[in-house]
Amino acid sequence: MTLKADILTDLDTVLNTDEFADDAVYYPASAADVTLKVIFSREYQDIMGMEGYRYWIEAKTSDVEDMAPGETIVIGGVTYKIKEPPRAGDGGMSIVELSID
Repeated sequence: MTLKADILTDLDTVLNTDEFADDAVYYPASAADVTLKVIFSREYQDIMGMEGYRYWIEAKTSDVEDMAPGETIVIGGVTYKIKEPPRAGDGGMSIVELSID
């Protein structure tokens, strides 16, 4: 098995919904909806008197590389807007910033 195959196998373990991940449905602007597995995070922030939550997902880069600002994703019955293009990280995962409008 190649290193790339090992990494992708490890990602499937991390993205197991019985362990860490959540199911999500992504609604691209120009294609059919896509079901994928994501790690959803939210963090309360108080920056210079502005309070609120930061929302983001981590997912396989190959699953989110075509996401664009303004498109939507539903996680746990809540609809989020994609704020900016995905940021590719190391090891085949990317981060996508979200917002609730």
